[in-house]
Amino acid sequence: MSRKPKPSFQPAPAEKVRPVFALVCTALLAAISFVLFSFEFPLFAAVPHLMMDFSDVPALLGSLLLGPTTGVIVELLKNFLEFLTKGFSKQLGFGNIMNFAVGVGYLLPYTLVFRVGRKRHPGNQPRWQRVAAASAAGLLGILLLGLGMNYIFTPLYFRFVLETEITPDMIRASVGYATLLNGIKGGVLTAVAVPMLRLCRQLRKLMVRPGRRG
Repeated sequence: MSRKPKPSFQPAPAEKVRPVFALVCTALLAAISFVLFSFEFPLFAAVPHLMMDFSDVPALLGSLLLGPTTGVIVELLKNFLEFLTKGFSKQLGFGNIMNFAVGVGYLLPYTLVFRVGRKRHPGNQPRWQRVAAASAAGLLGILLLGLGMNYIFTPLYFRFVLETEITPDMIRASVGYATLLNGIKGGVLTAVAVPMLRLCRQLRKLMVRPGRRG
């Protein structure tokens, strides 16, 4: 006797989500993300300006629960609040731009690939295959976007924030450390994505309007 497959997590359709729940959830996730952002710390002594944090986790949860737009909004609000708190003079906004870019670079590919896999193979494709494909897309996105952004902004950061002349070797070293940091961030997000998908199944019961009986 064949076993009935477990229903996979499916993000709730936008028209069925309780509007108040979605608004409160987005604001709450942005606040949590902002708090986590304040606990950033350096990983590499050679480049102390490159900081590790876990503020992208709530944004990924919002993206999985309510859709990629919510994740982007959480990332935007978090960096806007952090920018207002620390002011323009500290990093001239470079850190916020990079944090927003690498966060979105992971959560957008992850969520979109996961959703596309669910729509193309409803009930047929094993869930672990969708998670693996989404994880690979997220890691690729954060690494490639981070690499391109770092090559653009690293010379500007050294010149206008650190007020230091930078050589091509210094650029390559700094970008290499930044890419390693983004890889670690992507690995952390990949590790927490699976339990977050399970959490989303439970939260979805609260966020969807009960159907009307005819």
